[in-house]
Amino acid sequence: MSNVKANTVARKAIVRAQDVALSYLMGGVAAVEKLHNEKGFTAATLDSAIETMRDGGQNVVDLLFLREKLFTKSTGQRGRKAAQIGDSRVYSVQEVGETGAFVRLPVGLLGLAKGDDVRVDFLDGRIVVTVATA
Repeated sequence: MSNVKANTVARKAIVRAQDVALSYLMGGVAAVEKLHNEKGFTAATLDSAIETMRDGGQNVVDLLFLREKLFTKSTGQRGRKAAQIGDSRVYSVQEVGETGAFVRLPVGLLGLAKGDDVRVDFLDGRIVVTVATA
């Protein structure tokens, strides 16, 4: 007779902040997202990885966007309604670590999807974003 229990429960692997940081450095955001989907980790673990990497001088903007995607609960609508053609909006300038200031803009009205290219013209007092043409 064996000493092993017949109904042993498989333990869930513990993912540490170092695991998340290493995944990001080796495979980018896609690797971190895959790690989350396969093994799971908490928002606190991702926050710790982001802090560690930021302290090490790494650019963590992509991880911040991933955190928003993975850990922001959605009720179908967040914040203000989607922009429409002709609308005018004011956006807050953000800054993450020492990466410099940036503005996150919705580009869905341009008919763009993830991976599409845009042309960005930096003019005197204006930044113009248009659909890139070949």
